[in-house]
Amino acid sequence: PMARILVVDDDLLIRELVSDVLERDGHTPEACSDAHTALDRLAEGGIDLIVSDINMPQMDGFRFREVVRADPALDRIPFIFLTAADASYESEIAEKMAEEFVLLKPLDVAHFRRIVFSMLGEITREEGRLSAGTLTTLFDHISRQEMSGVLTAHRGEIVKRVVFRDGLVAFAMSNDPREL
Repeated sequence: PMARILVVDDDLLIRELVSDVLERDGHTPEACSDAHTALDRLAEGGIDLIVSDINMPQMDGFRFREVVRADPALDRIPFIFLTAADASYESEIAEKMAEEFVLLKPLDVAHFRRIVFSMLGEITREEGRLSAGTLTTLFDHISRQEMSGVLTAHRGEIVKRVVFRDGLVAFAMSNDPREL
């Protein structure tokens, strides 16, 4: 198998759809119906990627991510979030899920597969300085792969975010007073 991927969604049909897509691509999906069960599974180790719903009972995806990120053994596992949220909810998602990909339901299977491939294979999370050439390459990759998600940059108290949808910039935001 290529990767072990934890699928967390309270909707059985979504869990089955996502798991089937991942299996066809050679991955080993492990499905959980809620965040508490997912945390128990994560404690066992060996998970490479988490695909999670945001709107779940008991513990929503926002809180689930916070708990995972608070554990040093788990904090580097990338997330892909699925949500039925409408466009009015996007800015809140962008704010709370700045480092993760958020895909809207109904799931575009081809797009989902590209995101999984990119997160597991082509794009690695490493610390260090980015050159202008590296950023150009990254933006080109996002465009060519028609990716959706949020790119966040921090410098001290200044935070800048660019939200992509299908490879295009949907909107950008900054708290830099020089850019108001």
